[in-house]
Amino acid sequence: MKLQNEAWRHRKRRSREEVKRLIDEFEASESDRAEFCRSQGLALRTLQRHLRARRPESAVEEVEAGCEFAFKPVVAHSTNRSSPR
Repeated sequence: MKLQNEAWRHRKRRSREEVKRLIDEFEASESDRAEFCRSQGLALRTLQRHLRARRPESAVEEVEAGCEFAFKPVVAHSTNRSSPR
């Protein structure tokens, strides 16, 4: 356990250029996410976070456009019982 903690303390933050390079390499590779992360010493969650951040806005808009919701106006009913029905 002590070795894991020491390794974690010495790990440096990746630069934007390094993250971009890793994402480019992943997209060009034929590896699945877990295999790629093991080969690069990268946490799977880290790769997923950067892939999601890199996803173009148009992809998000396409997903949202595919979701159709039926909105019905809400009609308030009167609670006044003195009026005839």
